[in-house]
Amino acid sequence: SVVAETSGITGLNEIISEQRGPNQVIVLLSIDWDNHITAGQVEEHVSEIERKIRKRFKEVSRVFIEAQSNKRHKEFELISESA
Repeated sequence: SVVAETSGITGLNEIISEQRGPNQVIVLLSIDWDNHITAGQVEEHVSEIERKIRKRFKEVSRVFIEAQSNKRHKEFELISESA
């Protein structure tokens, strides 16, 4: 996968996609980044991931990427489920 091919990632927490029209798909990713890479490296990787997704899937119009540890992601999932 595009995410698995990217260095500096320790895990993929979640993928959400939403089709808004015939050629309008929005992709949302929650990614756990390696704590030892710089913010600049994360920015480069985000651009690379977005470019690869949009090249591979022409119907994708927007890609949003959240940086969140797996631990925090699970905590927020538990909060959402209990609400």
